[in-house]
Amino acid sequence: MAPDPSAVAGLAYAMLTKHRQGDIKLTRKAGSFLGQLVCEPAPLTAAQADWFATLQRRAGLVDDEQREAA
Repeated sequence: MAPDPSAVAGLAYAMLTKHRQGDIKLTRKAGSFLGQLVCEPAPLTAAQADWFATLQRRAGLVDDEQREAA
């Protein structure tokens, strides 16, 4: 089941905020991707969902066990 676009937007915003506060480091490409998710929430493709999950793990918002359960 695909994640809810508004939930994705909220998590993307949280990651951008953590980056802005200096808690995590995002590349320009990752920041652009997350900004797109915040501004225009839409269902993710499989590749986008995979990259989003990787960014969540790097940001410490989800661990591998949580991802496997989803």
